[in-house]
Amino acid sequence: MANFPKSVFPALCAVAIAAGFWGGHEARVRQDTGGASASAKSIGLDSMIASNDQARPGSEADYFYQMMLLLEREYVDAVTDESKLAFGAVKGMVDTLMDPMSQHLSPGEFKALMARKKGQFEGIGVEVLLNYDQTQLEKLRKNESDLDPLLLVPDVVVSMVAPNGPAAKAGIKPGDRIERVGAKWLMTSSALIRLRDLQSKSTQSRAAAEAFAKERADFQAKFKKVLSPARAKEILTTGTGKTLEITWTDGKASKSAKVVTAGCEVPAIKREGREVALKLFDGAAEALKRAGTLEPGTVIDLRNSSQGDFDELKSVLALLGPSGTYGTLKSERVGEPRTLSVETGAPSATGFTLKVDSSTTGAARILAEALAARGVAKLEGKLSGEAVWIETRSLANGSGYTLAIGEFVPNRAEASK
Repeated sequence: MANFPKSVFPALCAVAIAAGFWGGHEARVRQDTGGASASAKSIGLDSMIASNDQARPGSEADYFYQMMLLLEREYVDAVTDESKLAFGAVKGMVDTLMDPMSQHLSPGEFKALMARKKGQFEGIGVEVLLNYDQTQLEKLRKNESDLDPLLLVPDVVVSMVAPNGPAAKAGIKPGDRIERVGAKWLMTSSALIRLRDLQSKSTQSRAAAEAFAKERADFQAKFKKVLSPARAKEILTTGTGKTLEITWTDGKASKSAKVVTAGCEVPAIKREGREVALKLFDGAAEALKRAGTLEPGTVIDLRNSSQGDFDELKSVLALLGPSGTYGTLKSERVGEPRTLSVETGAPSATGFTLKVDSSTTGAARILAEALAARGVAKLEGKLSGEAVWIETRSLANGSGYTLAIGEFVPNRAEASK
């Protein structure tokens, strides 16, 4: 999760021009969005274009309002539907954050996301993230002059694979990076870095010039059939009945397979003896109750986790851990930080083992940190990345977006009580 400066828009425009596949962008403004519930919230037109504060002359809100008036007054065609402008502005504001956890979703993507929160998958049966080059993002945050906008094009990385879905059957795993979908290639920062590295080696006589020429020709050929990361994400996670030729890499070798998009369902829990595979889908808490008491020493597998349902996280936490405050949601907002608390927990909560790794993401990532910090569970494996709390919001046109509202910081002082 990151807090980016408003100068990000010019950088995005440079990416759009250089990469050749990003659509033209209008000037965007950032919007600070509040709300405590992690469930999908519906936002009407009024709340989309209104600021929490009254617009001031020269403020971003005033700029947005004046831009709408300008389009209505000067644009070559009559602007008859202001809602399209508002929905477009929301998309632009969220996309400009360049945060893998904060993404605008088309109506089809948003519908698929809400289904995945119930364990119902479409597309090839995966969740994917748009991962940005962290070095360039740090330069962007600091407004450094040597920022390279070309390297802000994200990679499309698989974050979760439905165990019984088409992708799993094809051999795609969490952490794999998508290179091609159908006849189109993804122009990513990884491809640009590889080409530049080879060019550098060639000029320093560490690689034959022919190798660089071949790589450049291959790059140019792919550039003619290019797919935006956002569009690839939508194709991979929505719809059924289409055959897609997918190429992906695990960082060592590229693999390809024909994958037929199909619907599949993943259970919230799968119990085998004293080991329980847990996904924080809607209804996970009830499924745990039906599964019976989890004895001390039970192993809970939180690997290969989806984003999950953050409201369900609270209910599951109340079943596995004692009451109390587990931590806060760190952000740069002014005011009292939000907390993750359980009013009525498990009175005899005791030692669980949680299997985790880099694929333990979303709500499961926070559950693992919360239980471990409280001393209720020990971790088997290592977590990676940030524990980010994500809200999901719907828009009146059927689209929606995810929004990172804070990084979970466990209250480790509770563990000793």
